[in-house]
Amino acid sequence: LLYSTWAWYVVAMVGITIGFQSAFLLKSFGNITVTTENGCTTFMGVLNFVRLLHLRLHQREFQQLLAQFVKDIWITRYICEE
Repeated sequence: LLYSTWAWYVVAMVGITIGFQSAFLLKSFGNITVTTENGCTTFMGVLNFVRLLHLRLHQREFQQLLAQFVKDIWITRYICEE
């Protein structure tokens, strides 16, 4: 429960930050230097937000994928020593 709460908190905070960055971007749209600099950070923030949101919404599938990897592919030290 603690991890889930923390994960949604991070997603919400990144979303709020993107909102403020976008507002600042629209406010200072005439200044090309500020627009370019802020546009880059806003774009990177949106990419991270989408990544965080996708991982959060598909967390159970990701856990199952890792468990399947460990079960089918993982090579333990014991097997290597044989």
